[in-house]
Amino acid sequence: MIGKILFAHFYNLYLEFLIAQFIFMFNGQRRKYYWWRLLIAAVAGCGFYFLPTLNFLDFNWSYSVVFLSILIVGFFLYKKPSMIFVCTITGYALQHLTWNIMELFFELAYPNEDALSRAGAIAYYLFFFFVFYFITFLIIWKRKVFIDFDIISPSTMIATLVVLVVSLILSEKVKNWDYILRLYSIVSSLLAILVVSGAFKLSDNQKKQIELEQNNRMLQSMIEEKANQQKLAKETIDIINMKAHDMKNQISVLKNLNQAEQSSYIDEMSKSIDIYNDIAKTGNDVLDIVLTQKSLLCTSKHIKFTYICDGVPFQKMDPMDATALFANLLDNAVEAVEKEDEENRIIKLNANIKGNFICIHMENYCSKDIKFVNGVPQTNKEDKSKHGFGTKSIMYIAQKYNGNVTFSYKENIFSVNILIPV
Repeated sequence: MIGKILFAHFYNLYLEFLIAQFIFMFNGQRRKYYWWRLLIAAVAGCGFYFLPTLNFLDFNWSYSVVFLSILIVGFFLYKKPSMIFVCTITGYALQHLTWNIMELFFELAYPNEDALSRAGAIAYYLFFFFVFYFITFLIIWKRKVFIDFDIISPSTMIATLVVLVVSLILSEKVKNWDYILRLYSIVSSLLAILVVSGAFKLSDNQKKQIELEQNNRMLQSMIEEKANQQKLAKETIDIINMKAHDMKNQISVLKNLNQAEQSSYIDEMSKSIDIYNDIAKTGNDVLDIVLTQKSLLCTSKHIKFTYICDGVPFQKMDPMDATALFANLLDNAVEAVEKEDEENRIIKLNANIKGNFICIHMENYCSKDIKFVNGVPQTNKEDKSKHGFGTKSIMYIAQKYNGNVTFSYKENIFSVNILIPV
């Protein structure tokens, strides 16, 4: 065995475990002053150079002491206890796998142990551990694996515990290794690593799925909120209509006023009735409410908002979706142009049928450059986690109806084009 030629202490085992743990937790959440902590852990491990063989109840507990020490070091270096536990055991499996492959090759290549010098054995040892550890590190680094086990699956827990128990028993109890035991140890360690690695991937996919579900729930909540806003807007429009109707009836009062009083009263009534010009009539009550509300908003902000919309094609769309789609389009546009000089506060909207598609085109002036990632405009606000959902909602609704959305920015004009099959 090459171990007989190499070392007679446990510090090398400690370092093997520490490096293996580092590899599997490379993308994990580290504690403050991590590199200083890692240096302290490596130096503190020098004490294992003097660790004697701890025999008790016919069992050598030295390996167990080293493993528990690495587990404690994990809590010193990293956050998330479940992640530390799984990665430490998986690191143990990697060390066990590498050591046994190295021993197997050594026994095949050097049947006579005396044929290899100590310097050659050290070079042989360093080569195997460097190659296997480096390849594992590249896989972890390239995949950008972040092991997040808030809830460890039973299969993962069982697999990791089996690795720990088998590794400890084989390391402590077996004195004369043969090829079958080597292969068994290699296969069990490799399978355990693969099982846990599969769990890493599953955990990563689950994390993405959870994020997607959270986004969808948030978008749905936004859609419902927009619908509630439009309900309130409808009540406002109903009041405006009643006011306009009442004003028509009040015209009869003018007959009993003198000319000067009539002129003043008519001017006041005209100003009040002007707001009626903002009420949309597209043939779709849902769109009428949205466009009217946004027209009133634009008027109050001195924004020139023009639109040509055929509301009939949107009758088949869920009212909440139609509300959220146009409300988000216009809210984003209003938010962009209200910061511009008054002469540049311009929004144009066109929605109608062309061939077999419902076509929506909206554009607004924007003096600031817009950054795009994968064709999607990015928010300019500092807290990006709380913004950008209006754009996501637009894309979500279009995709829900098998449509697509494209964004463009050219010569200070930001445009959104939506195509939805009829």
